[in-house]
Amino acid sequence: MPEIPKEAAYQIINDELMLDGNPRLNLASFVTTWMERGCDKLIMDGINKNYVDMDEYPVTIELQEIFRLFFFIFFLILMKIFSLLNGESEFLLMQNRCVNMIAHLFNAPIGEKEAAIGVGTIGSSEAIMLAGLAFKRKWQNKRKAEGKPYDKPNIVTGANVYFLCKFHYDSFK
Repeated sequence: MPEIPKEAAYQIINDELMLDGNPRLNLASFVTTWMERGCDKLIMDGINKNYVDMDEYPVTIELQEIFRLFFFIFFLILMKIFSLLNGESEFLLMQNRCVNMIAHLFNAPIGEKEAAIGVGTIGSSEAIMLAGLAFKRKWQNKRKAEGKPYDKPNIVTGANVYFLCKFHYDSFK
């Protein structure tokens, strides 16, 4: 492969990325598409950190926990405001409606008149952990009913699996 100057490589990649949609016009995304310049700078200053290595970056991990707590409290306040404005049952109905939509989307084995069992989570890690536990319990119940051993689950995943899956599944032993 021929070598090209780093400026040219940047320009080629940047030009390709311009073919993507405009993030500010993406109304289907739950991801923030605009930030203050200071936030952009903080992200760029910390982009080379491996956040999984908690021993190497204890201050960063502590800040993450503070922000997680802040957003959790913020979410609880929003839920309370929503429930005060619309009634608590309104919020639960909305959450249950979402759970049922997802259940039907993934062809969950429930009847047309039955409601799916589910829960809302704040983040994907919590959702993965709950899904992993549900998967394990379902597997154990099936194995028990078949009279087979159920104490050593073996979950096989691809190399592209979300990194927290391995951590969560290992901790469920």
